[in-house]
Amino acid sequence: MASIAPELLSEERAHLIQRLSKGTGVKYVDSATHALLWLGDLDRLRWKVHTMEESDLWSEAIGNLKNPALSRGAVKAWLAHSGKRTGQTAESIELTKEPTKEPTEEPTKGAAGSSKIPQKRKSGGDSSGSPSKFRLKRSIPAKEIARERDNGRCIVTKMGEPIQVYHIYPFALGKKAESQREDFWLLLSIFWSSKTIAKWKKELMGGENPEVPQNLLCLSSIVHDLWGSARLAFKPIKISKDKTSLTMQFWWLPHREYSDRVALQVAPSLPSNLKASPLNAKLWDCDTDQPIYSGQLITMTTHDPVAMPLPSLDLLHMQWMLNRVAAMSGAADVMDEDFEDDLEGLGDLVLEPLSLELPERPPRSRESSKIREFAEETSDDAFAFIDA
Repeated sequence: MASIAPELLSEERAHLIQRLSKGTGVKYVDSATHALLWLGDLDRLRWKVHTMEESDLWSEAIGNLKNPALSRGAVKAWLAHSGKRTGQTAESIELTKEPTKEPTEEPTKGAAGSSKIPQKRKSGGDSSGSPSKFRLKRSIPAKEIARERDNGRCIVTKMGEPIQVYHIYPFALGKKAESQREDFWLLLSIFWSSKTIAKWKKELMGGENPEVPQNLLCLSSIVHDLWGSARLAFKPIKISKDKTSLTMQFWWLPHREYSDRVALQVAPSLPSNLKASPLNAKLWDCDTDQPIYSGQLITMTTHDPVAMPLPSLDLLHMQWMLNRVAAMSGAADVMDEDFEDDLEGLGDLVLEPLSLELPERPPRSRESSKIREFAEETSDDAFAFIDA
């Protein structure tokens, strides 16, 4: 059977992480950062280590990544797949906002019919200083397109009920404040190349709109809950030249305990032979009555790739990476209240996009000084891939 995580078998990656540890003096990190380093782009890791060695910029790498809030916050945001983890239903999400001026503009419609401006809910007549609430409505046309494309059946089990249309890139994450979304993307850009990030964002119409058929799948409620809890993941394999057939691979994921202290140079592990979830949840193909094990192929088709496009290979790749990170880090099983301020806390730091070219050493900016001050307050041996 193929390996679920060939990235972990790379001798070059192990050597680069060894050099990273030696250069920074960092021996331990939290398990979310550990998983991101071992599963992220090898080219990105290679470039960063070489850059810092050639430019003698190891001191500039002391900072944020040792702070668990950054990596945990990104994983927590990704786990918004699961309504049970966020206290939200599968069909609507309520965001609490500070009181603002009454909206006077009608919502504009996107390509899939989604509302770009949320409708204001009535709040029982309280127009004082209490927070107002908005209901963010999902795009019915995009959902119906995906439902028709998938024949109203779960793509994994072929079950016809109960099923819903769910998002690959989480709906809740797509509706967060722009600054929070940018923090999420910037954090990922530390571990994945700008080219990869651009592909992921392009499929979401610039990172703004998760309501497109390419971001939607029909799943049974149990498959969705397991997927949103990082108990399983879909590995994209190929899409046909005419875009009418998509093949991916189903993989069960193990349970890991979250830790604030993991040896940086020790590679994690992911078993490739699982037949069920950690708590023995199992799935069957309703057409064949056969159990669904790790490594099983899933094929999706469409008779009209223009009107009913298949899920995006790039978004499935993003899901494949981040669901494995969530499982391997153990963050999927830490209660929300323990991570409550993680993502919001990213706004207190200045994260800068990372250049793909070997930079000259720039003057220390006010922003980089803020990063260093934060690092000194939170950890003596912290490190980050944030350029000054």
